[in-house]
Amino acid sequence: MEKSTSILIIFGAVLALIFLTPILGAVSLIFIIPPVFIVSVNALSDKLSDFLSSNE
Repeated sequence: MEKSTSILIIFGAVLALIFLTPILGAVSLIFIIPPVFIVSVNALSDKLSDFLSSNE
């Protein structure tokens, strides 16, 4: 009985990890992407404005 319960607990933990990993990945992506996107857009606009002003 002890062995089967520990196997069930391990199996449940593995299943939980398999189900939680994509969710955690998606959440981390949601938190990581917007700041990176904003920073890259700011850098691009700075480069564009520099490029345009140097062309004038």
